[in-house]
Amino acid sequence: MSDPATPTQTTGLQDIAKQIASAPERVWTKIRDLLRVKTRQEAAQIVAQDANAAEAVANILGGGEDILMRRSKPGESVLTAKRTARSPEGVLYPGMKGGLSL
Repeated sequence: MSDPATPTQTTGLQDIAKQIASAPERVWTKIRDLLRVKTRQEAAQIVAQDANAAEAVANILGGGEDILMRRSKPGESVLTAKRTARSPEGVLYPGMKGGLSL
């Protein structure tokens, strides 16, 4: 007797393979780096053979990212802090209140 879950799993793997083939370049780069492959066909073959790889790729394709794939958000620094608008005169000559005249 066959397992009733097998056709669903096969269909799911085919869907993942189709999604890998049509994934945007940004998503494909994540998948390629995760599976350490060069082509989308290699990635589809690995996903068909390995359930853990299929789950990880499905997670990437679904938009969810685990803690290892998530990019950290940089904190505010001097370069990225909100700046107040200052005139060029105020930057060049901070002590002068009368402005710059030529």
